[in-house]
Amino acid sequence: MHKLFLTITNHLIKTRFYLWSLVVLVCIIGLSTHLLNGYSFDSNIIALLPEDKRSIAKELAEIHLANVINRQLILLLETDNNSSSEKLNSAEVASHFVRSLVESQSFAAVHGVVETAPLQTWRAFYQDKRYQLLTFKNKQQLQENGNQLMNESLGRLYSPLASLISSQPIDDPLQLFWQWQNSVIPKTVFEVNNGWLTRSIADKHYRMITIELLESPYNIAYQQRVMSALQQAQELLPTHTRLLSSGLILHAAYGAKQAKQEMLIIGIGSAVSILLLLFLCFRSFTSVFLAFIPLVIGCIIALSLSMLLFDRVHLITLAFGASLVGVAIDYPLHYFCAIFSTTETKTGAKTERPHKFSTLRKILPSLSIGLISSVLAYAAQGMAPFPGLRQMAFFSAIGLIGAWMTVICWVPVLQSHTKKFHYKSVIKQLSLWQNCWPTIESRVVKYLFIVFSFILITIVTSINTNNDIRLLQTSPSTLLQQEANIQKLLGNTRLGQYFVLQADSPQDLLELEERFSTRLQTAIKNDWISDFMATSSFVPSFNQQYYNYRLINNEVYKKEKLLSQFFKQTGFTDLEAGAKQRYENTRLQVFSPTDWLDSPVSRPFSHLWIGENNHRYYSVITLNDKNEHASYKRKQYLSSLAETNNNIEFVDKASDISQILRHYNNQLIQWLLLAYGLVLVLLLTRYRQQTWRIIAAPILASLIAISILHISGSTITVFHILALLLVLGIGLDASIFLQDTQHNPYTWLAVLLSSITTLLAFGLLALSSTPVLHYFGETVLWGILAVVLLAPCFVNRSSKGSNA
Repeated sequence: MHKLFLTITNHLIKTRFYLWSLVVLVCIIGLSTHLLNGYSFDSNIIALLPEDKRSIAKELAEIHLANVINRQLILLLETDNNSSSEKLNSAEVASHFVRSLVESQSFAAVHGVVETAPLQTWRAFYQDKRYQLLTFKNKQQLQENGNQLMNESLGRLYSPLASLISSQPIDDPLQLFWQWQNSVIPKTVFEVNNGWLTRSIADKHYRMITIELLESPYNIAYQQRVMSALQQAQELLPTHTRLLSSGLILHAAYGAKQAKQEMLIIGIGSAVSILLLLFLCFRSFTSVFLAFIPLVIGCIIALSLSMLLFDRVHLITLAFGASLVGVAIDYPLHYFCAIFSTTETKTGAKTERPHKFSTLRKILPSLSIGLISSVLAYAAQGMAPFPGLRQMAFFSAIGLIGAWMTVICWVPVLQSHTKKFHYKSVIKQLSLWQNCWPTIESRVVKYLFIVFSFILITIVTSINTNNDIRLLQTSPSTLLQQEANIQKLLGNTRLGQYFVLQADSPQDLLELEERFSTRLQTAIKNDWISDFMATSSFVPSFNQQYYNYRLINNEVYKKEKLLSQFFKQTGFTDLEAGAKQRYENTRLQVFSPTDWLDSPVSRPFSHLWIGENNHRYYSVITLNDKNEHASYKRKQYLSSLAETNNNIEFVDKASDISQILRHYNNQLIQWLLLAYGLVLVLLLTRYRQQTWRIIAAPILASLIAISILHISGSTITVFHILALLLVLGIGLDASIFLQDTQHNPYTWLAVLLSSITTLLAFGLLALSSTPVLHYFGETVLWGILAVVLLAPCFVNRSSKGSNA
């Protein structure tokens, strides 16, 4: 009968082994197929953030601006400005530099020398439309009596500006078109010099090169291609020429490179450390191999299924998944330590193979409860509204399940023989510690825990979290400083803040922009902003073009109006007839946004017009601000301007994301409490009145971790709160095994080994310069240390039954 039982057991074990081998083989094939087909991992840090329940208009604006702005790269070549010969030499250097970039075939376009003078392109499009274009100020002047306009026009004729406007006395006598051009063309400190956009400041000379990218800046393979092309071109520059660069792809490439490096450091660094630790402990390469194989298989299965479920797997998910070793190592360690414990009483060769499976059956309930509780904790994390964190939760949960299945299905079969534990002195020392360890049964310890818990709760409830999106910045200070310097040199608009507008037709949208522009003009007068750009500035609505044309006709070109007065005061009355004739020969030519977009003149400003979507039309108005940092009052003022019309919305990207994080902060605390609730229900089914002994250590460890970080000056973010889910999962494993085998020092050994491996993995994570990983790591680091110290205190030592 016993032989029949062993035969059936061995058959079931082999069947289980082969079935799991088939599952692993399928996952390996799937993973290999994805990787060989050039699978692209995500490196966009924003992908980790909550999905914003924003309006369609905001969503369209963000996508539109991202497609336009994010694919731009601006380069400045800085040289000494000591002599004209050096400037000439810098032009030759810049030409070689541009040629190298073009020959790399890594870019959609590289703009160095301006092919056509911007003024000529501008004049070709607008010259015949000049009588229907007016500035806001000129329109007001004409609506009054026009005397101020004429006086200002006369004044310019006798000013240093005379050389610029005196050549157009017939085409533009009152300089209305000239003033309109000056008002709509963005003010720039760069000027065209021998075909190059250049600027000189003190002893420095700059040449601008603009680049349009071929692909998304978040495409990792393309990032490497671009960085390689820039590096090769930079090697051609002489020592006195410095390259300054600005563009999203530079930050994305740095972030991707950093994530890859940290993934290797976390994965390989923790793996090597744990290998040495386990080998010193077990003194067997086979045992070390069998301890690691569940982790490898768990990661393979998690990655292959993540690739199937998600469009793109984030690099930080891989780095976070590499730290899975700190949790999944529990399963093989507890199995081996249980084997060591059993081997002390079963050393005969005939009983050695059966006792491996009987030992597995003995610890299977504890392994299962530990797995289910950890998966429940990750499931609660997966319910959080963070796309990237859902990936981490899924990856972690599937990885743990894969590691658990490997221990159950593979490890007992692959383990050929069992060695005794060589360090008996360690076991004796653990037994001594076990007897001396503080216990909650002691009245003094109990009161100390009550007081300590009260202090921790007081500290934690007084903490104010900070969810500023800038805390997630991964770029180094040197890159950020270079970006700031370039933007200062260029005087660019603040594209992180803008208004998005919508209407039923293109003309309705232009008219909405024009009405709203009057409010923005007031904002300029009150120094809330320095300037703005809108499509209606370049393409007035049909009604506005008609109105401008009639206003100019009635107030300027009619008999005895401003034109006649102007030429009488200048003494050039013979030019009046020619000016009137030129006006009468130029017919009204209304033009639309489509006409404007079809012209090269719109290329620098085409991002302002989004266009049609689902029978609605959308556009953006960008803002320019001299102040480097937007104030809260300024944001409130601008936001209030949009509140007057449901078709206008103010967007502050950084502030919006920070607000989303703040909004979900309280919800995530609820998710954490839900995780504890789910685990508590599960534990009650097994431990009943003793459940508090299991849950107490993870709860206190979470409070201790957050309190230590707060006291040490760390800013507590939503990601610290999410990391407490990991403290819960890891702490539960330790508490469950200690509670199930109260007086077994080998279990203590397994818990200590597991804790040390976790600290190695998450200790490296805490040193990460990627903020999200750092926040997770430092929280779990302190949490695990607290779990190791606290979990033994709550073990029920009066009975060996788990349900005592």
